[in-house]
Amino acid sequence: DYYERVKSIRQNYIDSGQDFNPAYIEGYRIAMAYRGDDDNYDAMDEETIELLADSMFKDGSFDEDYFRKNLVEKILPAAVPGKNKKYYEKVANEIFEFVENFENLYHLFEDEEETDDSCIGPVTKLTKEQLCKLHGQGKYKEWVEKFGPVAQQDYTRTGVFASVTMAQAMIEAAWGCAGIGDNLFGIKCNTPALKKKYKCRLEWTHDGAHGEIYHQVSFFVANGFADGLNLHSQFLKLNQRYAKAGVFSAKNGKEQVAALKKAGYAEDSEYVTKLTGQINKYNLSKFDKKVNTPNDASCTSSIDASGGWSIRTVKPTSKDKAFTYKNSNRGQCVWYAQARAIEIAQDLAKKKKITDAQANKIKDKLLSIYGDGGQWYHAAKGIFKRSNKVKDLKAGSIISWTQNGKWGHVAVIENVTKKQVTITEGWANNVQSCPNSWGCVNFRSKTMSKSNFLNSYAKYYYPGKGYQFSGYIYFLEPES
Repeated sequence: DYYERVKSIRQNYIDSGQDFNPAYIEGYRIAMAYRGDDDNYDAMDEETIELLADSMFKDGSFDEDYFRKNLVEKILPAAVPGKNKKYYEKVANEIFEFVENFENLYHLFEDEEETDDSCIGPVTKLTKEQLCKLHGQGKYKEWVEKFGPVAQQDYTRTGVFASVTMAQAMIEAAWGCAGIGDNLFGIKCNTPALKKKYKCRLEWTHDGAHGEIYHQVSFFVANGFADGLNLHSQFLKLNQRYAKAGVFSAKNGKEQVAALKKAGYAEDSEYVTKLTGQINKYNLSKFDKKVNTPNDASCTSSIDASGGWSIRTVKPTSKDKAFTYKNSNRGQCVWYAQARAIEIAQDLAKKKKITDAQANKIKDKLLSIYGDGGQWYHAAKGIFKRSNKVKDLKAGSIISWTQNGKWGHVAVIENVTKKQVTITEGWANNVQSCPNSWGCVNFRSKTMSKSNFLNSYAKYYYPGKGYQFSGYIYFLEPES
């Protein structure tokens, strides 16, 4: 209900021509939860949410400094009375750090769904029964080779290392034979955000030293084996104690296991030793590499005929040929979008969907456009077909935004279905200090609901930061 309240209030703002980043609301809720009742969703009533939202706007526009001042001087003193200003400033910093570090949780307030299994390749057809049979036959290496690619896809989407997921399945789920249906790790139905996607079902279970106490518990229902892994990974992402313990900042699977133990995931004092032992024994770390997700025609044909390339889900490097064409364009977001568009054209040529001559023409035209993110839409006039209407989104296009007094931004629309839109983008936190290389460029692949794309993302990019939609550049459709 809390998430629905936020969505409803935010929609009222959108209808009036404004928008705010709901992650600030979630940041406030979590900051208050750390200082009181962990289950404080009911306390976040409409009055509280509206107070926070109203405090973000000064003269009709989002003002970050104004919101911080209101938090420190009015909102936090009323919520946690009797503290000094330094305390309230610390809490306000936590809220802003939350928004900065956990922007991916923006989707809690969207009708967002995970990428359909049909879009992530045939490896998702793996079943628990197949794994359990291989284990029963003692075919442990085959078990690893079957499970590995599925865990690798999950790691690409969620950040939970494949080696960790596989080792957990070995130790916690009897090599894939246990679990509640496809809910491999027995995730209970008590995470509100997950209830938006997953159904719940009562199951008989038992407790006690000898399993003598039977009772019914509500568990989430996963739709297939791969979805069961996603359920587990999303559970970890949505419970902030794991992020705070370093689970998602870990550099490898073994560090992530240690962080899970630190967060209280398991009581077994030998938990880290057991999991790292399996990781070493079966060389599970070889699957800890992110992979591109195939964008099959089945994912786009109902909406857009220009699909068929592989969606980029990993940060580019100088080893990626298309990203070596970077010219003197202005801004890392433009460098990325330009190179990614070239890469898509080359991918289509390789798959014989367009000719090499067409791909080269697209490349040359892309390299002829000069400007920062906010200038690209107008700079592409006469070079590629374009549209300045938000509803005209199409896979195989670059979306451009202007920004008040700044560089603006661009992103690549990779995939469009009836319900979802997937974009990729690159940027640098400090444009001036980022050299002419990919090492300091950030990368993101994001799937969102189509309604959220049309009503918020496309119009404002990042609400409250002064971005305005310019238009789409259809880089697969040269003007001449």
